[in-house]
Amino acid sequence: MQAGEVRIFKKSGNEVVLLELVQNAKARAWVVQRTAGRSAGKQMICLERCLLTTEQFNQ
Repeated sequence: MQAGEVRIFKKSGNEVVLLELVQNAKARAWVVQRTAGRSAGKQMICLERCLLTTEQFNQ
């Protein structure tokens, strides 16, 4: 994964763009920004394992 990539947040199905990698002791996470809908522009921190490609999400 790299900053600027578009992923799907598994829990909500929202499309997000990766902004910045956050490293902590337990797991890798990303600061992401929602790209569509009423909450477009909202930033949140998501665990890397919860961010799927479009192909993975549609399976």
